[in-house]
Amino acid sequence: MKNNSNSESGFVLVIALMLLLVTTLMGTTLIISATNQSKVVRENQQRDQSFLGSESGIQASIKYLNKQITDNNDYMTNGSSTFNSICNYPLSNYYQSADLPFKYAYKTPSSVSLSTEMELGNDAIYNDQQYDYYLTVLGATSGIGSGAGGSVGVGSEYSGVGAANATEYRVLSCGSNSTSRSRSIVEVILEAN
Repeated sequence: MKNNSNSESGFVLVIALMLLLVTTLMGTTLIISATNQSKVVRENQQRDQSFLGSESGIQASIKYLNKQITDNNDYMTNGSSTFNSICNYPLSNYYQSADLPFKYAYKTPSSVSLSTEMELGNDAIYNDQQYDYYLTVLGATSGIGSGAGGSVGVGSEYSGVGAANATEYRVLSCGSNSTSRSRSIVEVILEAN
């Protein structure tokens, strides 16, 4: 009877060690999975922030264009300077080479930090986020019954009816994160009349 008891206690010890091993492996797997998830979340946040940076560039270009038109009655023209990349990304991947390089009427003199733009000081979340944009004039258009107004904006509300002359603009904006090297490029066509 004594021999049988010793072999059973050895069997219980082996089972206990196996359960400990399985539990340890499950814990390790959960820790690795949680670590990977937090990396994915951080990268997604940085990409989202880059997109929001490019959207900030679009809004800044609308504000700039509106100020030029309202204060100076200047609908702007393209200068002789050209560009064929933004954020070190070649535009030839999206546009036909015959259309490039683009002439532009205005570009941000240097990258604008989102911390500076939003007057947040040294907010760690936005310190690495910045945007650049180019504003190009596509040309004058005219439409009948398309609405009239004296402002630049985005939306679906128009005021007035009748014929209107307008100037179309292309804005290419790039939001980027200097830490993650993520970037987001947005193109918007604006119309001012």
